[in-house]
Amino acid sequence: MFLTAIAPWDILLSRASVEANMAVFLTTVATLCFLKGLKKNSWLLLLSALFFALTYFTYAGNYIFTTLLVPGLVFLYRKSIPKTKITILAFAVFLILSGFIGVITLNANRTKISGIGIFGNPAVVHAQIEIPRTQHPNPGSLEVKLLYNRVVFAGETFLKNYFNSFSPQFLFETGGTNNDHNILNFGNGYLVEAPFFLLGLIYLVAIMKGKEKKLILWWVLISPVAAAITKDAPHTTRQLAIFPMFSLVTALGIWYLCVVCIQKKFVRIIAVFVVVMAFAVNFVIFIDRYYVVFPRNEAANWGNIYRDLNTQLQKPQFKNKQVIISEPSHSPYIFLLFYQKYDPASYQKQALRYPLTSDGFLNVKQFGRFTFRDIDWGKDMNSSNTVLVDDYNNVPEGIRSKQSGAVYLPLGQEIFSIVSTR
Repeated sequence: MFLTAIAPWDILLSRASVEANMAVFLTTVATLCFLKGLKKNSWLLLLSALFFALTYFTYAGNYIFTTLLVPGLVFLYRKSIPKTKITILAFAVFLILSGFIGVITLNANRTKISGIGIFGNPAVVHAQIEIPRTQHPNPGSLEVKLLYNRVVFAGETFLKNYFNSFSPQFLFETGGTNNDHNILNFGNGYLVEAPFFLLGLIYLVAIMKGKEKKLILWWVLISPVAAAITKDAPHTTRQLAIFPMFSLVTALGIWYLCVVCIQKKFVRIIAVFVVVMAFAVNFVIFIDRYYVVFPRNEAANWGNIYRDLNTQLQKPQFKNKQVIISEPSHSPYIFLLFYQKYDPASYQKQALRYPLTSDGFLNVKQFGRFTFRDIDWGKDMNSSNTVLVDDYNNVPEGIRSKQSGAVYLPLGQEIFSIVSTR
């Protein structure tokens, strides 16, 4: 529990309230209820079925992870599952509720997966399949087609993504590539955890006995599958399914070293002291990176810039004007609604949306006096009584001198230019 509480993975994603965090919670509770229900309290199997089914409603990655985990649990504990009406009812609850959730979320998840999947970027497919074919004397030959095709590309990419999910770089050094969910040059776990995670895995594979060993290993092995079929793996959020077992395996490594391997009391005390101090140093470094460095370096990826933008747009010279804000895909409307304490009922009546994107998102086009679209500076400067808000780098140099306001990052760089037309 302690390792879980101080884990960078947990602190960063739980404070950001990502859906994957809820999925991990539900999966863990469901598994615990399942294991407890095998003993005296068989009614817990009903709760287990309910929580497992709800994971499908929280995070798209659990369409794969839960679907692999549940059959694994049933197979491992098949001889211990009570043959009662409650068990039958639990299976029925899981199948019916999962099917219902699948039906109502299928289209949205299918659209999202098609956008973030291995084949989500046509340019990559062109570069990895079509171009290499043209480099052979006979691009249309059977041999070339067998070497360069979507199946081979998918398999190669999947395996690379899968094994990269266990790489020391991803787990302990730099984390994923999404700066929103990772601290620059800081892993998802602490560096000090690396040897203990490895030792814990060795203990699991070579020494530990029982079904619990197989369950932990199965959980670890299937956790990267959902992330591995996406185009930007390894991915911190999509890999979060491993988190409970990551902490557990690390704890097993610490226990095995300090309790089993070291028998002398004095040496054990020194070992525990060294481990505690190493964790303390790593934790202090993380706290500094998270509370001091991260907010300053990654401000552009979070909501504070929109808080400052909202403050600017509420000034008297802008308050009664129409506002056009660029980059609708960044969802600036969410922050404006929040910081303005906009009436939800009014928003729901006013909001106009763009068509569904390939990633499964519905971007907002307009509500109230706010419009979200790309700015045509040559045309929009002729609009009357309008405020134009765009990324500083997108504003033509000749117009920057006319801007009426700006929003700055903590390090001093201008992020938004505000230009008011007459």
